[in-house]
Amino acid sequence: MNDYLGELVLYYVPYCCYSTEMLKELLKLKMYTDVHFPKLKITRVNCMSNANIIYEKNIQSYPTIRLCLQGQDEITFIKNEVDVLNSLISFVSANILINEKPLIGNSDNINIHNIDIHNIDIHNIDIDNIDINNIEIDNIDINNIDINNIEIDNIDISI
Repeated sequence: MNDYLGELVLYYVPYCCYSTEMLKELLKLKMYTDVHFPKLKITRVNCMSNANIIYEKNIQSYPTIRLCLQGQDEITFIKNEVDVLNSLISFVSANILINEKPLIGNSDNINIHNIDIHNIDIHNIDIDNIDINNIEIDNIDINNIDINNIEIDNIDISI
């Protein structure tokens, strides 16, 4: 994983209809990440062929999707029944943006454009000189945030 930003892994079984549907969504996600996050590796693990992985990774149900970024703990994707692809894109985008080195701790001069974020909690972050354009945020919980010199255009926030 050295040349990669991280890895998104789908744990599935071929007989499960939910796994089959998620494989299709993962292919669509791959087209998105190839453009926006080319260093994110996307893999799939057939748990029938790799039975030990069920215990090693504590797989409780199928499909299970986990994101592992360099130096971070695995993050499990919680499936949104309504719009799986956009939920996956939001999950990947939000976690990569939050966990990239420039966004850990105190950061200066961050530009974020055209991102949808849904159901995310952010705690204890200081940001200076942020420029955000065309952002849509639903159900966000932010605690202990200190922002200086912020410029926001075209924001849509739903609660």
